[in-house]
Amino acid sequence: IERAAEIGAAALANSYEDPRDRAGVSYPSELAVRVHAASEDSEKWGDLRRVSAGWAADPMWGYSNLDVRMKSEVDGTRMSDFAHNGWAARGQSPDEVLTKRVDRDRNGLPDRIITDESIDVGRYLGLPDEMQLIFAIAPFAIGAGYLTGRAGLMVLAGGILAYIVINPALFNLGWMPASVDAAGAAGWGYGNINRPLGIGLLLGGALMGVLASLPAIREAFKSIAAAGKARAGSGGRDELGLRVLVVAVLAALVLLFVAADFTGSGAINSADPITDQAIETGEYTVEVNGYTIAFAEQATLDAFNEAYAAELDSETEGEAHAILRSLSADKPGVLASMSPHLRAAIIAVVGALWIWFAGIIIAQCTGMTDWSPISGMALLTVVLVMLLGGPGGVLGAVLIGAALCVAITCAADMMADLKTGYLVGAVPRRQQIVELVATGIGPVITMGVLLVIVAVNQQKFGVPIGEGTDTVAPQAQALSAVITGVQGGEMPYALYGFGALLGALLGLGAFSGLGVLVGLSMYLPMIYISTYGIGCIINIIVRKVKGARFAEEWGVPLAAGFIVGDALLALSVNAIVLLRG
Repeated sequence: IERAAEIGAAALANSYEDPRDRAGVSYPSELAVRVHAASEDSEKWGDLRRVSAGWAADPMWGYSNLDVRMKSEVDGTRMSDFAHNGWAARGQSPDEVLTKRVDRDRNGLPDRIITDESIDVGRYLGLPDEMQLIFAIAPFAIGAGYLTGRAGLMVLAGGILAYIVINPALFNLGWMPASVDAAGAAGWGYGNINRPLGIGLLLGGALMGVLASLPAIREAFKSIAAAGKARAGSGGRDELGLRVLVVAVLAALVLLFVAADFTGSGAINSADPITDQAIETGEYTVEVNGYTIAFAEQATLDAFNEAYAAELDSETEGEAHAILRSLSADKPGVLASMSPHLRAAIIAVVGALWIWFAGIIIAQCTGMTDWSPISGMALLTVVLVMLLGGPGGVLGAVLIGAALCVAITCAADMMADLKTGYLVGAVPRRQQIVELVATGIGPVITMGVLLVIVAVNQQKFGVPIGEGTDTVAPQAQALSAVITGVQGGEMPYALYGFGALLGALLGLGAFSGLGVLVGLSMYLPMIYISTYGIGCIINIIVRKVKGARFAEEWGVPLAAGFIVGDALLALSVNAIVLLRG
């Protein structure tokens, strides 16, 4: 099969007349095998030209067709010493090997400056490879920047600090792994430094925002209570009353308790840790470090208990501790000594408070920038719950993390809706009623779409989702990395703490949301921050040249149209893909 794929890939590469078209192109192994079959006359060539075979007709025109590339720069390496692709077709002599600075993918062609998604201005200007200055071709980012205006320059400043100053400094000081080259410094710094530091800044900045807003929060609760008591038609029923909020909070607490109690009271394993035999009954269990560990039969349970008691007496780790370590049950959580029901109740209360706090962070981010770091807050929730319940309680942590993700997504959506409603003169109470009624539709549609994707991937790749499919699920991989990090004790807690302290200090500055803005800039990729900054600068220029009234009456609707139009285009494309199977 590998030989057939190799022959087929070569045939596909030779089918391109222009070497620029075939350079760097990769093909699915299944398609390559079918090409080989067609070359042996066991399959028709025409049957391959369809999407299901992985080889569609000519692709649609994109920005990359402008063919704006880096300027050629040779390093004198002989071609015989270099693994190349498409060199002979371009007529390059053996001494005309391009440098890695202009040819990172090593396909014998200068890299494109303009792709279908971005413009790499930093490489065009000749900045060092460890510095990243890329602009996304994303109208929504320009629109969000324009709506934010001058305050959004703090986001741009934070991005410049992260990608132009901090990451290059860490690379040049040798504080990154030796395997990371200059071109990979930005990616490594984003995942290992910028993102955890940005989450910490968000937490610290939001905490200062809450403290600074306590009087306003108190008045808001009074306003909600007064609105609930006002009579219909009196002009005071602009918002839902406090009773609705109290009922919703109590219902959320009950649901969180049920979820935490259900996952925390059951066994953390589904197979016998000694014999790997599937567990069919919950009769043979033992409590260790706050976890319930199940066994398939009494004999294996007794063997574990004897080994564990002997190791406790001798203070040496043996087979029993190895079993606990394999289940991530060797490290107790903060609440491990409590009864499972009390532990679940505390986790539910802490989870509800954390959801409220995370909702404030998301609402601030959405209100100020139209961006919301939902995934980062959800991952941090998993860390918090695993610290309380223990690193072995993965199911409960993920379940509560999912609940938070849904809740703060609704908070971000509500913030955006109320802001839009204010601009068009809508009644908040009516918006809130529609939000409450329609909230349940989202999970149904989301799970339905996910099931369609899983079914297609299962049929096409034999894998439901993730690596090896078209849907690599990067957030799921990030969640897996966080869980593994907590279980191994390798989470960047110092960066979280330092970021929180820095965010709190920034919140003492010009305005309380400064820490949130800078944290958001550290959390997001530079490709969007820079484009967002363009929108901020356009707002400032328009206000300066045409005045504030023009900037509001003409600029705001246009910027909002950029955001909505971008989302509608993505939704339409995905709908077409789903409808076509």
